[in-house]
Amino acid sequence: MPMTATMMMMMMMMMMILTYAACETSSLFQEQNRETASKLGRATLAMFTLPLLVFYVCSNFVFSEKEDPMMWGGFTAVLMVNVVIAGYVYSAFNEEDDAEVSDNDESGPRTGAFKRRTD
Repeated sequence: MPMTATMMMMMMMMMMILTYAACETSSLFQEQNRETASKLGRATLAMFTLPLLVFYVCSNFVFSEKEDPMMWGGFTAVLMVNVVIAGYVYSAFNEEDDAEVSDNDESGPRTGAFKRRTD
């Protein structure tokens, strides 16, 4: 059963309402996390829209003359998902570090990679 435009709009409105209600108390919207939340939101939006857009454009226009255009459209949609994931990972690895490592413990105890062994 194909989704109609009305059903799609109702689903998107429900998702927006639930997301807004969940985000009121989320730590993603604190001042120090806004850039991360913005990047995550853009990646989520791209992950939702770009594969669908690429699928329909490729299956209806680009590969319409092929024997099985839906298969080719699906292949390009999966390829677009991988491009979005790779772009998100690339941007996450290229972020600047906020905190510099210092020898004084004013900011709190060291954890993870900054922790020193004492034994």
